[in-house]
Amino acid sequence: MFQEMKYITVSELNHQIKFQLEDSFFHCLVEGEISNVIRAQSGHIYFNLKDANSMIKCVAWRSNSMSFNDFIENGAKVEIQGKLSLYVPRGDYQIVVNRLAPLGRGNLYLAFEQLREKLQKEGLFNPEHKKLIPQYPKKIGIVTSPNAAALQDVLKVLKDHRPDIPYEVYPTLVQGDEAAPQIVKAIERANHEASCDVLLVVRGGGSIEDLWCFNDERVVRAIFASAIPVITGVGHEVDTTLSDFVADLRAPTPTAAAKLSSISQQEIMQTLDRYEYQFTQLMQNMIALQEKSLKERIMKLSYLHPMQKIKEKQVSLDAKSERLQLLMQSIRQNYVLKFESLEKRLQVGLLQRQQIQLTEQLARSTILLNKTMQGQYQQLEKGLQQKALLLDSLSPLKVLARGYSVTQKNEKGDLKAIQSVEQLNIGDELVTKLSGGMVHSTVTAVQKSEK
Repeated sequence: MFQEMKYITVSELNHQIKFQLEDSFFHCLVEGEISNVIRAQSGHIYFNLKDANSMIKCVAWRSNSMSFNDFIENGAKVEIQGKLSLYVPRGDYQIVVNRLAPLGRGNLYLAFEQLREKLQKEGLFNPEHKKLIPQYPKKIGIVTSPNAAALQDVLKVLKDHRPDIPYEVYPTLVQGDEAAPQIVKAIERANHEASCDVLLVVRGGGSIEDLWCFNDERVVRAIFASAIPVITGVGHEVDTTLSDFVADLRAPTPTAAAKLSSISQQEIMQTLDRYEYQFTQLMQNMIALQEKSLKERIMKLSYLHPMQKIKEKQVSLDAKSERLQLLMQSIRQNYVLKFESLEKRLQVGLLQRQQIQLTEQLARSTILLNKTMQGQYQQLEKGLQQKALLLDSLSPLKVLARGYSVTQKNEKGDLKAIQSVEQLNIGDELVTKLSGGMVHSTVTAVQKSEK
């Protein structure tokens, strides 16, 4: 008899694999190219080591990484010494690095440096080619993937930052071999339509391979040729691509690019508050100067005392005071009109969103009403069919169809129902209804049943 196999837990299985891996691969010498470097706040460094066909995860603990920290960067080709280990909670195996030495730059890094040097010599990165970013754009263009999380982050920032400014999304891939030509077409389309005042080219974080399409020479030249000012927000703050060098403004992240696309609503309100304060101070100073001048004139008049001069000066002062009041009212009215205009522009976006929400709610209510009416109609139709079946089952014709008959007495063409034999006499004419027709007969005998 075979003994029944005992099941083990996942943790026990991972622990057994961990012990066997660490015993078999206690000392490894591996060379490859570094990518996707992550430096944790704890001081540990996580990265991938890869060649043309494969990749393996690596970790350098803080106690060991201090001696070779400067050599760990994306694109660096290195040789490492360490042991193979397995992280039990996730079942991932990785190399725990004890020593690391550089072998030279990786192929991607060399290609990056060569293209950067070439484009820099052509002057594509020179400051004189940078276009100014408009502070008050009428429309913002966004070049990115419609399915990327970066787009949602940008739209969220724009909603809080400047909800009054419309935007246009130019969809494109942002990763892979087909991404570069699509990005170029999206930039060219935005310039052909010429409906945007600033263009955001954004993508979320990733490895150097994921962001490589933004180092493509075609994309770099398309950004340089764009008549619309371009702000790039590619990857995280530590990521830098050739598109960032040629852009008119480089933002560290996609959300930062959204914030740099225009002056925020809060800044506009602060500017208006500052103008209001300056205007108030100016008016107060003007009034103070006029009051001071008036007091000086009154003092002079008090010494000179000619009444006529006093009256003349008073008339002149009243006229100036009236003109000053009119001037103050005119200036204040102009500022009020400007403030109301800006306030209306800020509220247009909110009204449009409310209209869209109400339209969607009306559509949902219409669909729900149609479903409810259809359900009630089906219930009424079903009830009608059931009642028709019941009525049909109770019909006298159904009874006749089963072999029964109905006999009536014919009194001069008037048919009367016979309820008892007492109503019949010899010679009476009878009409008997059967299934499929009627039978006419005459009473020849009446036989009463005994009680």
